[in-house]
Amino acid sequence: MPAPLRRNAPRWWPRLVVPAATLLATATLAACSLRAPGAAGQGAPPTPSALPAPSGAGSESAPPDSEPIITARGSVQDATLEISALYRTAPDVVTLEAALVADPDGNGFSPYDQFGGGETGDYAYFSGVTLDDLGNGRRYKVLRDTEGVCVCSRTPNNTINPGDRLYLYASFPAPPPTVDTVTISVPQFQPLNDIPIADSP
Repeated sequence: MPAPLRRNAPRWWPRLVVPAATLLATATLAACSLRAPGAAGQGAPPTPSALPAPSGAGSESAPPDSEPIITARGSVQDATLEISALYRTAPDVVTLEAALVADPDGNGFSPYDQFGGGETGDYAYFSGVTLDDLGNGRRYKVLRDTEGVCVCSRTPNNTINPGDRLYLYASFPAPPPTVDTVTISVPQFQPLNDIPIADSP
């Protein structure tokens, strides 16, 4: 049974985003219904423009410090998940910033094949994350580029040492502007409810 969540009050802090890579993304089946297949109201997926990766994403280098919105424990031994931000990168895109923190008194952990989305080659990516709009019955999967690679962090094939952080990101089709909170589902962790969507910095 996962340990209880620790939630902090949301803070709308200024955010520095540095283009680490430019990807032309297409959202092939990125948004789907939580209801039965073929449910009405599923619009055409967005086709966002170039998407920069947040600074430090997919690495152990530190982006600007900020208090996490929420932290959680899951089935990844000796690790804590931190949700740092969820914000609108463009009118049709939202970006999640997160971190996995290795317990200072633990043995470290390997993130390599923990968070894939089930697609071929996804085992080394932070691609299994979804945003769930429970009020409208919609699930948003990670965006993918023209070659089908997720617009998200790679997970390294090495151990994250005790006390270190692995910074991660993933981009999604944006829910409608009227949706201001979602549930974030991360493999190996329980769903994180009522996470606020901030406006673009």
